[in-house]
Amino acid sequence: MRLRVVLALFLITWIAACGGGNEPAAVVTPTPTPTPTPTPTPSGLQDPIPVVVAGGDVTGIDINVVVPATSPSINAELLGVSDLGEPGTATSTGATVRRGENKRVIIFGRGLNGTLRVTIEGPEDIAVSNIRAIRSVDDQPGVAFDIAVAAGAALGGRSVILRAPNDDVAVFTGGLEVVP
Repeated sequence: MRLRVVLALFLITWIAACGGGNEPAAVVTPTPTPTPTPTPTPSGLQDPIPVVVAGGDVTGIDINVVVPATSPSINAELLGVSDLGEPGTATSTGATVRRGENKRVIIFGRGLNGTLRVTIEGPEDIAVSNIRAIRSVDDQPGVAFDIAVAAGAALGGRSVILRAPNDDVAVFTGGLEVVP
């Protein structure tokens, strides 16, 4: 019996120490983030509200997807390397170049032409020059350019980036590999 009284007194003391008194517990209610209110423009239209769509259905919202500025959009599909002034072949897997070589690179695909700016991703140890439009034997459009690979060029795959004057971009990812 005495043990029960001691336990009861201990529990009462513990509950009071833990905030079990008569004061109400504080309730925290999160404030919801306000929804932006569209601002009417002088024409009566509302400013656009950015909406994130991640694989779900969206209803009640007009979504505008911008099309490429050129038609057809540029696309790098085949890449090849040949000796300067020689015809070459191109494949969908790309090609290799050796350190210290001067070569001609050809790329074929929809929308490619001689107005493209060509850059090779990675260290600046491959110089690009003489960019020009070409056509394949089956009349597919393409671009050719000359490269000078530095003797100490970093080894490994490089992506060739083609940028149109209107900033449309095509990339042949890892299509040019520098080997010893």
